Amino acid sequence: MEEISTSELFQIQKSIVERLRNEEPLLKKIAESQGSLVEKWQQFVAMILPIQLEVIEEAGFEGNQEGLSYFNELWMEAAAEEKELEDLNKEKWVFLFEKAFGLEEVKEISLTRARSLVKEITKEMLDEDFLELIEKEMSLLSHEAPMIQKRMTLLNLILPLHLRVMEEQGFKGDEGYVQAQRALTDYYSDPEIRASSTRAQLTVFRKAKLL
Repeated sequence: MEEISTSELFQIQKSIVERLRNEEPLLKKIAESQGSLVEKWQQFVAMILPIQLEVIEEAGFEGNQEGLSYFNELWMEAAAEEKELEDLNKEKWVFLFEKAFGLEEVKEISLTRARSLVKEITKEMLDEDFLELIEKEMSLLSHEAPMIQKRMTLLNLILPLHLRVMEEQGFKGDEGYVQAQRALTDYYSDPEIRASSTRAQLTVFRKAKLL
């Protein structure tokens, strides 16, 4: 697509935030459900992903994982330079974690700890055994399977890995996991974290044939 400005990126993200806010009743249902954290996270992703895809497609991006990854890459690059973009992203995630997971207190971690956590997650996601597992499980799906189904299958593999790593890093239980994920949103635009996260995501998505 044609070059996109920072203001255009801001408006796209703002549209995503507004549509997500309209889904507050559904987010609260997730928080009130008796399912496990994994089940709640699946419901969470299944709700927000179509909204993200719909909005970016309306803005001229491809309405698939490739388009979403490209939008997120442009967003993180711009947010590293523009505080307004970074603040909007934080606002979005605080709202989502509060409504979908009952987050009451926003805890912060240092940049050093955030980098260490992301580095360990990246290491585990790029492990050959894990990548082979992804390839095996995704190969069981039909080539015609919807992208949402593929993402849910991949999520079932990634979530246990994240939970285990965060537990080992001192973020105990469901609340610890949610707090860690929320805290990491403060540093999405950090170059080191962005590079590690992007590398892990692209590798995993390619192995899953989502890109």
